[in-house]
Amino acid sequence: MLLIRILCVAPLINFFVASNSQSVLKDYYLSKIDLTEDQILHAIEETLEENYSEHLIAYAHYLKALRLRRKNQNFDAYECYDTALKHLLKADTADVYLRSAILRNQGVILENHGLFPEAASKQEMALILSYYHSKERGISTKYNLAWALSSYNPERALLLFFEALDEAAEEGLKDRQARIFNQIGLMSTRSQEYNLAIEYFLKGEQLAESRSIKADIIHNTAQVFFLNGELDKQQDLLSQSLKLRNTEDRFWALRDIGQSYLREGRIDEAKVVLYEAERYYSSMPLNEENIKIFEWLLGATNDSSQYAYKAMLEYKKLADQKQKLEALLKMQAMKNLVDKLAANKERDEKIALYSRWAIIGFSLAIFIFLLWRYRKYRLRKNIEQELIENHFIRDS
Repeated sequence: MLLIRILCVAPLINFFVASNSQSVLKDYYLSKIDLTEDQILHAIEETLEENYSEHLIAYAHYLKALRLRRKNQNFDAYECYDTALKHLLKADTADVYLRSAILRNQGVILENHGLFPEAASKQEMALILSYYHSKERGISTKYNLAWALSSYNPERALLLFFEALDEAAEEGLKDRQARIFNQIGLMSTRSQEYNLAIEYFLKGEQLAESRSIKADIIHNTAQVFFLNGELDKQQDLLSQSLKLRNTEDRFWALRDIGQSYLREGRIDEAKVVLYEAERYYSSMPLNEENIKIFEWLLGATNDSSQYAYKAMLEYKKLADQKQKLEALLKMQAMKNLVDKLAANKERDEKIALYSRWAIIGFSLAIFIFLLWRYRKYRLRKNIEQELIENHFIRDS
């Protein structure tokens, strides 16, 4: 009896626990409830273990990928986004927001690793989906696309930035306008049009409502003065941006103040700010600019045993992830090519098969027509023969 109860009750308990987990993740997705990080992780694990809807599984993989990105596990995150996309394409729900979010995030990962054409391709795929969801989302994706293009196609990037700028102005999105002016300013900096860059940065600073965006713009303005050798102005602006920063965001300003002090030979002051910047390093994106902090610390301290080794490890991690991403993209491109060739072969085989059947059908139709004509001819001849034999007509 006890065994029967266990066998009956256990599946019910599992069902209700699973259903509850599914409901929690669904409510979180619909912004009906707030969850702690631990609750989110638990809901993700429960969802991926159970056979839920394709849409919910896709969302769970998406949330998992976001958390991998925070840990700088970019390749694993990219693969996780891929898995989410595969499940989403099989789902009954056509969730354009989630699909566009996956593609956008993949694009950002590729861009952070210097794979700009591939990044732009992802953002291009997300663009129509984003506008379908909302104009604001579309403007954001167009900004991301222009950002990726700016590294290798600046003409089109500028065109898209100005398009997005007009659309953001129409929607009253001041922070988005500020971000766009910031990116145009960076492009002007790269082309050494420093006065024009400062003009765009000032426009962006005046529009910015967010402290972090304003800090970014002031920081980039400071870099123009650094490139001009005006280190006092640069350090003053970096100090201003530092006051606007929160917690780990302070890394950026501290990193560049340290670099500036090193350039002036103010080694002890450089050590202080670079040591503080290093505290925030682990939460920063993995890219060459941030890794350089270890090279600067090496130059300031001569501690080759510590900072040279750290820099080497971080560069290796960056190179490994980029190599893995490139290999994955090549594998996907090869698979797409193979699938395309297989589809073409299947299409050609179908065409050949249909052609053969068409020829057989046409030949059969001609044969039946000729047979019918022959039978008609024989019938007429037989009738004539009977008439002659019965003397109804004369044989001519």
